[in-house]
Amino acid sequence: MTASASASATPSGHPGVHACRRDAALVLGIAAPVASHFGETGVIEIAGEPLVLQPLHDDPAGPWIASTRAARPDGVSEETWIDALLLANNHAQLVAHAGFGLAPDGEAVLVLRIPPAHDDPSLLAIQLSGLLALIDSVRDGVRNAAATNASLSRTLQ
Repeated sequence: MTASASASATPSGHPGVHACRRDAALVLGIAAPVASHFGETGVIEIAGEPLVLQPLHDDPAGPWIASTRAARPDGVSEETWIDALLLANNHAQLVAHAGFGLAPDGEAVLVLRIPPAHDDPSLLAIQLSGLLALIDSVRDGVRNAAATNASLSRTLQ
């Protein structure tokens, strides 16, 4: 995975939180210097995707809040994008402690509440990977649906 350090967020003061975030990033295959920055700030960019991870308390056992964002894909109308996010939101809330929102700039925001007892970096990394996979799948799905609809419209004309 490619990753880069992003602007700093309000860091947690707990060294266990720093270590847990850093180690989760290392499990995800992030380079040590970037993982260290993530440990300190809770902010990283993985393969072009922003990722924020903050504890709700200064406790590495959690609970945690993770979030990411995604721009509306080119060729996808605002209406289609919003409908896709609403549909995805219904499913995300059923299977995870996750929900989609819409930022003022039109980007999707996905927030995941990671329950307590995720102080093992491998478990935390799985949750973060799942968060990124979920937003990727929604973006890819709506992009593919829009392309299919456009193709069908041209065929029917």
